[in-house]
Amino acid sequence: MHRVLIGKNYFFVGNDFISIAAILIKMRRPYLVYIAIFSLLTFSRCSDHSSGNGELVFVNNMDMLVAFNPSTPRNIVPYKNAHSGMFVCIVDSENVFSVNYEMKNRNISNEPLKRVKVGAWINMQQEGSDPNLAIDIRDSSGKTLDWIAVNSKDLSKKTMEWQWMELTVDLTVKKRNAPENSLRIYAFNQKGASCLVDDMEVRYEK
Repeated sequence: MHRVLIGKNYFFVGNDFISIAAILIKMRRPYLVYIAIFSLLTFSRCSDHSSGNGELVFVNNMDMLVAFNPSTPRNIVPYKNAHSGMFVCIVDSENVFSVNYEMKNRNISNEPLKRVKVGAWINMQQEGSDPNLAIDIRDSSGKTLDWIAVNSKDLSKKTMEWQWMELTVDLTVKKRNAPENSLRIYAFNQKGASCLVDDMEVRYEK
């Protein structure tokens, strides 16, 4: 494995990826290396690559939904001032919920998960916007066992600015980390005023 610095971030990649990356750089297409890494992070199970402390990390920068999904959700839209890349997820009166992350605990780790930290960059486009981050914990039948959310009360009410919102949840209580349970994670807007969501991140600690 090799530790590679791209932009301000370090990534751990294998020998095959290094060879492909070298070709892309010679072709003067270094941005494709960044896109390829984000696809690995978004669609693959990631193991201990972020900080070496047993974290499992999944990210979605919205661009990958466009690049790899022929049926892109209608609320994934281009935005010239995206937090990263070229696309964001809009949440408004017509699109009350963002795209969501959902995986069973057993598909993330064979070890019991201790906690999950969810974060996203939020941009309130209009006054009165009230973005929220939510974690819906469901059993194997799809029934909601627990629902936890955080609202925008700690964010600045300034519009047209990117702000980080996060929510941390203990998975060791109420059997939240049972292998057959799944976590559905998404952003939603309590009011009709629109907001944008970008670079959603899910970090598990095991």
